[in-house]
Parts: sequence; structure tokens; C-alpha cells
Amino acid sequence: MDTLEAWTKPYLLIFDNVEFSGILDYVPRAGPAAIVITSRILQHDSNVLDTQVLLRDLPLDTAIPLLLHLLGFNDPRDHRYKNSISEAKNVVQRLGALPLTIHAVASYMKAQHLTGHMSQFLQQYEQKKLYMLRKSSHSWGYARKNQDVFTTWELSLQALRSDELSRERMSHFLAVCSFLSPRRISCVLFEQHYRRRVLEKCICCPLHNYWMRMFLDAKGKFDRSRFREVVVELEAISLVESCSVDSFGFVSFSLHPLVRDWAMVRPGCCHGQIHFAEALACLAATYDTSGSLDSIL
Repeated sequence: MDTLEAWTKPYLLIFDNVEFSGILDYVPRAGPAAIVITSRILQHDSNVLDTQVLLRDLPLDTAIPLLLHLLGFNDPRDHRYKNSISEAKNVVQRLGALPLTIHAVASYMKAQHLTGHMSQFLQQYEQKKLYMLRKSSHSWGYARKNQDVFTTWELSLQALRSDELSRERMSHFLAVCSFLSPRRISCVLFEQHYRRRVLEKCICCPLHNYWMRMFLDAKGKFDRSRFREVVVELEAISLVESCSVDSFGFVSFSLHPLVRDWAMVRPGCCHGQIHFAEALACLAATYDTSGSLDSIL
């Protein structure tokens, strides 16, 4: 570290895909260095980092040409390019338009000889998503050959600064969310579901029947600020995104398509049918209260 800080010529130092906050101990605090840290974890000291840039999905008019280019379709005037635009759009919309996701999908399709059959790729993915998410990252075009996509988000979950019970409750929460519309998931769904559970004493998951306690205040009432704290903690490790609070204090967020798929099929405390049933219960409780779901979907 002393050597780096003593350098007088400008240099670029990159820490890629950082998974622990201790990386800041290795960041030079002096000298003409330009430092780039890429990470899914946002819990770094903002006093040390000058600028944080959040990478969001690319716009469709950028993502579609990128996917086609990576698959070898480079001439927009070529009929193969034009005929592939619709299928490329379907792939990008289904799996998300993050640059790394697009590169991974293109790498997988080329390896599986699906370059000209993107619709077949989507069919395979829907039928075998658990198998494909567990494939080595090399198959998806990642640098880490021994780490699968599944493991990437499991490590993110373990990065939570919480005890084991809290992590289990959060993973149960994510699993329920995976069966809801991923673009906008509102706290209203869980607030109404909790109120109904209290009234009817329903039990969806015997092991985690009290998982919503992490959203409650000291009096046992649903607290939207507690809900937001949980969502913000998950956002900090890139498991949810676009957390926002409207003028009425309602918290909402979204799930990236691949994170949603991971949360839906990962092994958990109970079967996916339980998570599905609880998602339906959230919708039913909200509909029974307001008579409509338009305002939250």
C-alpha cells in the first residue's frame, strides 16, 4: 500500500466484482490514482468513494442491437438481422437488459448452437431454469468458471448484516415476491396480508409462520418504515431494485427477472407451492380491502 501511495505517475486500479466491504482497506488514500470498484454490494463507506454509479437495465433500443451484435448479426439491413429483432426483444424483456446478462445469454446461445433459434432458447430456459441457473458460470460467459449463477445470489444473501433467522425470513419474503408481478411490488400487499393473517390466524408456512414480524413495530402493528428498512437492505446487495416511497408513505420496489427466477426455484424452508399460495393470499387480502388491484400493480 505504501508503494502505491508513493507513486507519482497517474494509474488506474480496478477491483472487480467485490463481495466484501473490507476491500476499502486496500484502497490507496493518497497519490494520483483513479480507482474503480464494481460490486453488487452497496454497503461501502460513501466517505471514501467519490461517486457511486448504479447500473440499470439498458434501454431496449440499445439492448436489442447489443444482443444481435454479440450473436453475429451486425448489419441492420440484412434480412436475418431484421427477422431476429422480435425474438431478441423477447429475450431481453424476459431476462433483463443488464449488459452482463446480455453477454451471458449470447455466450450461452452460441455455445448451445441457438444463435438463429432464440425462441428455442426461451423455451429451454422456461423448462429448465433451475438446471440452467445451476450451470457453471463458464457456460454463461462469466469469468469465474467454478461459480454458477445460483451461487452468485446465494453469496449476496449471505452478505446481509443479519442473524440467520433474519436471513431466512428475508429469503422467505423474496420467495413470496417472486410469484408477484416483478415490476412494482408494494408494501400494501403485505400489510393487508398481515392484517388478514392476524384476524384469521392462517398458517401458510409452519416453519416461518412469524416471518412478517420483521415488518412490525413494538406494538405488533405493521410498520411501513420497517418494511422499507428490509427492502433497502436487500437493495444494498442487489437482490431488489428501484425502491421508492410515494407521498402516502407506501413503499414499492422491483425484482430483476433473473433474481426473480432464482428466488422462485431456490431451495428454502418450504415448497414453492407455499410461497405461491402466500402470494395469492397477499393479492386476495388487498383486493378484499380495496376492491381493486389497479393502484398497486
